[in-house]
Amino acid sequence: MPGGQNFDTLELSNLNRIRTGVHNMGIPKVVITAREIAGYGIGSIFLIRTTVAISYQIGINSLFALCAPYTIPPGEAVGMEIEKSIGNDGTFYYPKLDLLATTMVLKDVPTLSKAYEEDKNAIIDIRENLNITRVEVLRKKEITIHYQIQIPNLDQWDLNAIILQAKKNFLKSKAIESEPETI
Repeated sequence: MPGGQNFDTLELSNLNRIRTGVHNMGIPKVVITAREIAGYGIGSIFLIRTTVAISYQIGINSLFALCAPYTIPPGEAVGMEIEKSIGNDGTFYYPKLDLLATTMVLKDVPTLSKAYEEDKNAIIDIRENLNITRVEVLRKKEITIHYQIQIPNLDQWDLNAIILQAKKNFLKSKAIESEPETI
């Protein structure tokens, strides 16, 4: 943040814009804010919606995800389906044996035909207003989120060229790995 204003500690003058009490005086503002949003689920539905909106912006038509059990419901809310052809009906242990991952696919990023109406409308709103402030509600709490997802110079991007270059880089790295070591 400019001027480091969110990395200092809570002062009396901050109480008009940070939801807290005087008992938190002297505590870093980032800690107070993190505590406030900890139970909102910021890491799930709002980030998933944002990912879908950005994907549409750059021309991606489908998405693949590896989901933890708690991220399956928000994935379904945006129209993702469990891809049952992988693993054991879509599940497998990843990244280690005590964690279960589920494969999910969103097959229609442009139309979101299987998304829940509320989530579809939110994603479309974000797509149509790439820098927007929305008041989101989760578990009866309001959260103001400033979505700033407009990608600069997007008109100069060539997604096919980027994918081709990534493939070339990958193949080049594989060729280097397979070369015998010289001493």
